[in-house]
Amino acid sequence: MSTDAAATPSQDVEAGSAPGGRSGFRQMTDAMLSLAIAVVLVRAFAVEGYMISTGSMAPTLPGFHKRAACPDCRYEFAVGVTDDDELSQTAEHHGDAKGTAATPPDAETAVCPNCGRAGIDLRGVPRNQGDQLLVYKNAYLFRDPRRWEVVVFRNPDRPVQAYVKRVVGLPGETVEIIDGDVFIDGRRVRKDLREQRAVRIPVFDRRFSPPAGKGWQPRWVPDQSGGWSSTGDGFEIADANGRGSRSTVRWVTYRHWVRDGGQYRTAVKVPTQIAEVDFSFPALYPLRYDAQRRELWIVGALSNADRDRILPTFPDPAFRRLVHRLADESHLSPILDDYGYNRRRDTRRPVAVRDLMTAFTLELTGGNGRFFTEITDGHRRYRFQLDVGTRDVSVGVVGNKTPIAAARLKATAMTKPLLIEMSLFDRQLLLAVNGHPVFKPALLESLPKETPAPRRPVRFGAAGLNARVGELRLYRDIYYTEKGRGGKWSVADGEYFVLGDNSPISADSRVWPHSGVPRELLLGKPFLVHLPSRPGRLNLGKFEMNVRIPDFSRIRYIR
Repeated sequence: MSTDAAATPSQDVEAGSAPGGRSGFRQMTDAMLSLAIAVVLVRAFAVEGYMISTGSMAPTLPGFHKRAACPDCRYEFAVGVTDDDELSQTAEHHGDAKGTAATPPDAETAVCPNCGRAGIDLRGVPRNQGDQLLVYKNAYLFRDPRRWEVVVFRNPDRPVQAYVKRVVGLPGETVEIIDGDVFIDGRRVRKDLREQRAVRIPVFDRRFSPPAGKGWQPRWVPDQSGGWSSTGDGFEIADANGRGSRSTVRWVTYRHWVRDGGQYRTAVKVPTQIAEVDFSFPALYPLRYDAQRRELWIVGALSNADRDRILPTFPDPAFRRLVHRLADESHLSPILDDYGYNRRRDTRRPVAVRDLMTAFTLELTGGNGRFFTEITDGHRRYRFQLDVGTRDVSVGVVGNKTPIAAARLKATAMTKPLLIEMSLFDRQLLLAVNGHPVFKPALLESLPKETPAPRRPVRFGAAGLNARVGELRLYRDIYYTEKGRGGKWSVADGEYFVLGDNSPISADSRVWPHSGVPRELLLGKPFLVHLPSRPGRLNLGKFEMNVRIPDFSRIRYIR
């Protein structure tokens, strides 16, 4: 509660006295007592503060963590550390004879979730506390919790513990997790724009791009037809007066380029003319050959060192071209359900995520041509088209003449930069302009099995326009892992099924002996991260100490 609400009005009084003859000390004591009573009443009946200690809701709401800064792209992110209880458990189960926790070999390094830079040194980075929440305790006095809402509750198995998770299943429903999506009573649950914004996880933000070279290649790449030029956080084009510009579309494509490593498979077909290569030869490692499919393949990215070691051993020009091609393709990864917050290595293999969202600003500065955005799930490519001259917008499947939906933007919307958001979350196609869906989201059929995950999932283009695209960002949806009892749960009456946003490590309804959270254990709805902080150092000559510095830029409402 703000102390301003309890402040007394200022008056012109004699120093050392107060109206009615009360002393200044007595007046201050009364004010402090009134403030204390107000705080107690508000805390008892309306609002209470909680601090998050674990990473089950990261990156939305981090627990105890270190704030890392990538030395290449300057992107700041939270990296989870254990709280005191977890440290003691780690010491008990994994420590030495003295009870000291054993440190995993990768415990003091992190991987940037934006550009993939590995080995970021966390030694000397002070531990930071988790987000501190203000919780409205009476939120569910007159209404029930809603799906996808964040709630604070007491752990059904350990009521002394307060947990924060997201509501997924409501009373009486059957919850299933299939291919990362939530199904309720056999039907896939789909999130609206507001809910998608609440759960989306950043994949790449062009505002934080590493400098070219030093083992980095750009992820947004203009095609060879030219037209687009790089401008910091985006691209611009001046094509309003080009010949045939209404029909010649110039594209910029996102490719998920990674530096090294990875747990994904890349393969190239071996042409029939390569007949004398001994694919069992040890020098080929880490390349492997699938004789049935006639494919040369590798897990992860082929390093330059391995490529240069393999090539001199095999003089066949066709084979050498094949290795070069595989090396290039192997650096393009599907987008995986990785979490930069999860520092310690996970034994599971990351899963490819197709539920993606692109967001950017579009500033139109000349011409009456067309602007396009395309996004793919690996099976079909979906296109958004804006005809600037008529303000007509449409979405549809590339290759189909009939659009899925069409509308017209208001003239006032075209006078300022447009915020474009296009997503494929939960097998639905959603398009929003300036924060508002343009059409009712189009429901998409299930993907055929064995559909390859896209490695170039998004592109935008223009024809006959002067325009600037900025603040380019790519997000993914949460990929829920099944865990627990086979991915299907029944929610009892008066109970709720809850999940953490950090699905791989979250302890939630999937694994609890009693999966549902009874309504009487709900403590309230968090609505504000009110005291985020960042680590700092206090230097007093020979004496130094770590301190927490309030980070007011990170104060935010919780949806």
